[in-house]
Amino acid sequence: MKARLLSLATAVLALVVCAPATSAYAGQANDNYLAVGDSVAYGVGVSTPYPELIDRLSRGLDLADNLSTSGATTGDVGLQLVGYADPGEVRELTITVGANDIGWTSVLQACLGDGSCADDVQLKAALGALSGSLKSLLAGAQARFDNASISVTGYYELFGDKAKACTVAPGVSINLDNKKWLNSAVQQLNITIKSAANSVGGSVRYVDVAEAFQGHGLCDTGLPWVISGLRPSAAGHPNALGQAAYAVVLFSAGVR
Repeated sequence: MKARLLSLATAVLALVVCAPATSAYAGQANDNYLAVGDSVAYGVGVSTPYPELIDRLSRGLDLADNLSTSGATTGDVGLQLVGYADPGEVRELTITVGANDIGWTSVLQACLGDGSCADDVQLKAALGALSGSLKSLLAGAQARFDNASISVTGYYELFGDKAKACTVAPGVSINLDNKKWLNSAVQQLNITIKSAANSVGGSVRYVDVAEAFQGHGLCDTGLPWVISGLRPSAAGHPNALGQAAYAVVLFSAGVR
């Protein structure tokens, strides 16, 4: 299964390299796919984010717009959705959001070096607030985009299971305990997102990507699908293979 996913992700990248600048099937589906979200969906650090890859993979979807922005929270994504002019035309809507609601950048930075990660009480409180805001966001999206299937993605663990510290950039490392805490935080974040999606139900579904990324984190056993600290402005985001993995997982889940 992992080998098949890697082959598919590589094939998607080949499609991007070989395809013309315009969408592979532009004009055949009448702008029926909309993407919203944060920097993962926006594609920080890469030239082609997963919504554009889905557009090229699919014969049935034509990407109307990717409204995602770096740093977006559930509140920002709500504005992205409200500002879209033709909700009735959208058949597929993908959403990636939640990490910024719990202050993920600050959480990660606190864990670097010999720092102390945020305590579990703080994390629990942030996840509780996210749960409420995400349910509201998804219920509103379902009501406004009433012809669309809505796929809400989770996130990926940054680090593998190797029992040692990880050097993420020259002179910057993260110890084993902090690696485990950060991976656990992502797991809890995904549980919160999944629970919110399941609570709303109907046309809303949760799409897990964490399993696909196993073995491909930083300091992991396989080829990294995450940008390292060698590129500080994009560190921690999916690289080209990571974006391709998002596209393949969503495509396999029915976003096609």
